[in-house]
Amino acid sequence: MDKQLKNMLITVGFGVILFVGLNNLNHIFDFIYRTSQMVKPVIIAGIVAFVLNVPLTKFSEFLEKIYSKFKKKPSDSAIQIQALLLLLIVIAAIITLICVILIPEIASSAKSAKSALETHLPIWISKLNNLGINTDWLSYALNAIKNIDIAGILKTGVSGFTNTLIDTVTSTAGIVFNTIISIIIAFYLLMSRKTLSRQSKKLLNAYANDSISDRIVNICVLARETYSNFFCGQCLEAIILGLLMFLAFSIFRLPYAGLVAVLTSVFSFIPYIGSFLACALGAVLTLMTSPIQALISIIVYQVVQFLENQFIYPRVVGRSVGLPALWTIIAVIVGGNLLGVVGMIFFIPLAALIYKLLSQHINKKLNKKCENKIPKNIE
Repeated sequence: MDKQLKNMLITVGFGVILFVGLNNLNHIFDFIYRTSQMVKPVIIAGIVAFVLNVPLTKFSEFLEKIYSKFKKKPSDSAIQIQALLLLLIVIAAIITLICVILIPEIASSAKSAKSALETHLPIWISKLNNLGINTDWLSYALNAIKNIDIAGILKTGVSGFTNTLIDTVTSTAGIVFNTIISIIIAFYLLMSRKTLSRQSKKLLNAYANDSISDRIVNICVLARETYSNFFCGQCLEAIILGLLMFLAFSIFRLPYAGLVAVLTSVFSFIPYIGSFLACALGAVLTLMTSPIQALISIIVYQVVQFLENQFIYPRVVGRSVGLPALWTIIAVIVGGNLLGVVGMIFFIPLAALIYKLLSQHINKKLNKKCENKIPKNIE
C-alpha cells in the first residue's frame, strides 16, 4: 500500500473515531465510570500497598541486617512475613497512642482555648470598637464559638465514625466483598513485590524496545525513591519535631503545648508553609490568654524550628525531595484544592517526581544541543 494512502486512511479513521466519540461522550463516561468501579478494589489495594511498602521495606532491611549476624538465615518469605507482622504491630500501637494520649490532650487544649476565646474576645471587640474598627465578623465568630460543644463533637465524632464504619461494612455484601478483596490484594502486592517487579521488567523487555523499557523502569524507580524518602523522612521528623515542641512549650509553661505539638507534627508534612501555619495558630490561641506569652510562643517555636532544621533534619531526612520552594507552594495549593490535606501531602512528592523528570529531559536536550554545536575536526 502506498505510504501517502496509508497515512490518509489513518487520518480519516482517527477523524471518524473522534467524531463518534464526541457524539457519544455520555456513553464513554459511563463506560469509564463502570470500569473504574469494577477495578476500584485493585486501585485501593495498589494505593495502600504503595504507601505501606515504604515502612515494610525498612522493616525488611532491619530484619535482614539482624539475621545476617546469625549462621542460619530465614528465607526471604519468612522475613517478609515477620516484617509485615511488625508493621501491623506498629500501626496498632500508633492507633492506640492516638486514642489514649493524643485525643484527650487535644480535647483538653481545645476546651481551654474555647474558654480563653470566650473570655478575651469580648475585650478585644470592645477595644477595636473604640478605635472605630468594624468587629461584626469577630462578634459572629464569638457567637459561633459559644455554640460549639467540644465534648459533644468528640463523642459524636467517635460514635459517628464507628456507626458509619459498621454501617458501611454491613450495609451491602458488595462493600464487604470489595473490602476483603482490597485487603487480600494489598497483602499480596506487599508480599510479592519483588516477584511482581521482576515479572514487570520481563513484560517490558518482551513487548517494548530497550530505550522505552529503560525509561519506564527509571521513572518507576525514581517515583519509589522520591515517595520513600519523603514519607520516611517526614514521618520521623514529624514525631521528633512534635516532641520537641511539646517539651519546649512545657518548659516555658506556655499554654496549648499538646495542641501545638500535634499541629506541628501534622503540618510538618507541608514544607515551608506548615511550620508557619502551626506557629500562627498557636500564637493566635495564646494571644487570647496573654500577648506576652504569644510573643514568647513565637520566639520559642522559631528557635526550636531553627535548631531542628539545622541539626536534626539533615541527619534524619537526609536529602530532601529536591523541589524548590516556589514549586512546593504551587503543589500544596493545587493538591489542597483537589484533594484537601491528603492532596497537599501527596502532591509534593508527585511534583518533585515531575520536576526531576523534566530536569533530566531538559538537561539531556541541552547536552545534545551543545554536542551538535561543537565543531568537528576536519581532516
